[in-house]
Amino acid sequence: MSNSSEGWIEVAKLFAEDREVEILCPECGKACLKSEEIALPSDKTVEKRIYCEYCGAENFMRLNKKF
Repeated sequence: MSNSSEGWIEVAKLFAEDREVEILCPECGKACLKSEEIALPSDKTVEKRIYCEYCGAENFMRLNKKF
């Protein structure tokens, strides 16, 4: 597994624990990642877009909604 993939996996773990955490981009390391939640038809999950405004890297993850 590449360092980049491992970095994104760690980002996903951190966002799963704290949806407002500030994390440096695993691609460029120069800016904190931004995120936005995308509504899904399911009542149980939400998709989160995680992206870097500096280098344009992005990834997506699905999270269970907290009730």
